[in-house]
Amino acid sequence: MRKNVNSPASVFLAGFFLLLVFVFKSQLAWSQKVLNQQETKIVEDAYAELQEAISNPDLSENERTRLVEHSARTLKEYGQPAAFPEDGMPLKKMMEYNYQQGRKEFEDANDLRQALSNKLLDQQLKIINTMQIEVTEEQVKLLIPGSQPLELSKDLVNTVFDWNIAEGFNSGKAGDAKSLANRFKQMAETKQLIKKLESLYNSQQMSMNNLHHDLIQVEQLETRLRKKYEITEASTFTLKGMEGTTATENSNTGLAKSNPYLLDPQLIGTWLHTDNNKKQSGWQFNTDGTAVQYIRSEQIPGWTWEVRSGMLYIIGGNNKSEDYNYKFENGNLYMEVTLLGKNVWSAPMKKQ
Repeated sequence: MRKNVNSPASVFLAGFFLLLVFVFKSQLAWSQKVLNQQETKIVEDAYAELQEAISNPDLSENERTRLVEHSARTLKEYGQPAAFPEDGMPLKKMMEYNYQQGRKEFEDANDLRQALSNKLLDQQLKIINTMQIEVTEEQVKLLIPGSQPLELSKDLVNTVFDWNIAEGFNSGKAGDAKSLANRFKQMAETKQLIKKLESLYNSQQMSMNNLHHDLIQVEQLETRLRKKYEITEASTFTLKGMEGTTATENSNTGLAKSNPYLLDPQLIGTWLHTDNNKKQSGWQFNTDGTAVQYIRSEQIPGWTWEVRSGMLYIIGGNNKSEDYNYKFENGNLYMEVTLLGKNVWSAPMKKQ
């Protein structure tokens, strides 16, 4: 016998099912309450406070702790998830990068010392004559045949070797390199070169030790701040009706991101390329995730930035974003751009 689908029991069950769906959707909508503009501003400020506390190298620990506790309390009250970064705060990442750079320079200083130490004068001069030297805005790159390229900071070389680059500066980088090679030869002939190389090595060893000490200190600081955040959050109650809230749709602060602190500390700062007309173009990446574009020395604010899976995303006020591959070479920043349908690296941008 064919069942009557319009029987009272069937109609009742269907209506009951629709009621359950309506109730579920209502509860879901309530649980994902959208913050109004004032509430969103409060949450935005809390995220910014946390970002300041874990990024700015100039704050005292008392000020960091105050910002972390206030941020944790506010975010919990307004139904936001825990925001202290699990993979390390930006300040620690910056210290890690500085330490790795310092260790590399220490190793290069040692390699240069070993290449020229215990050599007779004619051997030293032969090595210097075959050495290729490249001078950039911030680095001096040395290539000794048969060895890996060595990189030292320009300021360090200038200080240790009493290198007066003013004479070669007007002739450009080639003139700078030639003047440095002549300085090496003069020191070799007066038997001062080995002493200076030892001074260079010792200076870099001390610098690396200081950077390592700073890294240990910031790791301990991160542990203390994370604990403060967790304790404050655990002891704070979410305000009634704020469970599972999200930001307003027109908010461009990235509150809905899974992690609002995906900032590469190496990028933080102002990176500019100066053209032949002395006009500067590039980007300023701030610690709070905002950015300013420079186009021929004209500043254009209103951008935000983040790094996802190694790609740089720059987001405009219309929430549309452009993603870029980027790299660092010789202290310069390069971003991959599309030119005439081809992907090419941008002009080098120097950190200001």
